[in-house]
Amino acid sequence: MKRKLSFNQLSEENTKKLRIDINQLLISFIIDSSFNCLQSLIIEDIQPDKLISFLINLNSLPQLFSLNIRTIHIIDDLNNIYRLIFVLPTLKYNKLYLYENECSISIPIGTEKQFSTIEYLHIAHCYTFDELHALISYTPKLRHLNLSHENQDDSTIEIMLPITLDNLTYISMYTNYINFDEFEIFIKHIYSNLKTLYVTFLYQDIAFLYAHRWEQLILRYLSQLKKFSSKYYEYKYSLCIQIYHLDIQQSISIDKLMQIIHLLPDLITLKINSLTFYRSLINEKFSTTCSIGHAKFLNVECINGMTIELFLRDILNKINLRSS
Repeated sequence: MKRKLSFNQLSEENTKKLRIDINQLLISFIIDSSFNCLQSLIIEDIQPDKLISFLINLNSLPQLFSLNIRTIHIIDDLNNIYRLIFVLPTLKYNKLYLYENECSISIPIGTEKQFSTIEYLHIAHCYTFDELHALISYTPKLRHLNLSHENQDDSTIEIMLPITLDNLTYISMYTNYINFDEFEIFIKHIYSNLKTLYVTFLYQDIAFLYAHRWEQLILRYLSQLKKFSSKYYEYKYSLCIQIYHLDIQQSISIDKLMQIIHLLPDLITLKINSLTFYRSLINEKFSTTCSIGHAKFLNVECINGMTIELFLRDILNKINLRSS
């Protein structure tokens, strides 16, 4: 059932910025002249098939300058979505937020007849730099470019063609699958008057921390840059393995053994092929070697620098002290 939302039913303030939640309203709108004053539109969680028909109807709105689409639904046809967005006659701002959508975009490079009026473009979904290049080819008036989602691995960025965006003064990007050399190619191939650059890198390339690389890039290709921020996140993966049974087959000194035992608090059995003692250190350090709280089995095949009787005596003394 279709329901018509009349402009006369809304206050002027409400019609300036209309928020549509498809999940709550569960209706379809008929876009007609009653929406002619609509300037800003936010659409949330709309089904892909409804989004296509809705975008087609938006083409008749003479004052729509801002469009914000957010959805958790998988959209398979991003080509058609962007094609319909780019033909909106008065649109200045567009944001497309797709949660975990990894659909590819395969639109051709834009021609003069296909140019969009968009000046602020926010891409909040996965993309490759090939796809990004194709998208911004439709926006020659672009001023602000915001890339707030992970880019996909793109091995063809090296052959990215240059593009002129004379009005582009602001780029904010969050990227992971790109090293510094590839990022440099991206900057080189965008001819612009960039004044603000904010970048966040997750790629494990130490070159992002080289000040001289940034200096050369800025001096050569970003001569008008006034604001610059670079964040580099390094992920460290820690592997925790608990060892309960240890067999040391090489000869080991008492101090090295103590270091190992200190790192293995839950050790149950310990087998040592050859243990070297220095008598002057026994009174000071030997008690530490026996501080294995969960130990149930100890096998030492060869002891250098100490008799087996003395070794066993010290162990038994330690056990007796714990028992008393």
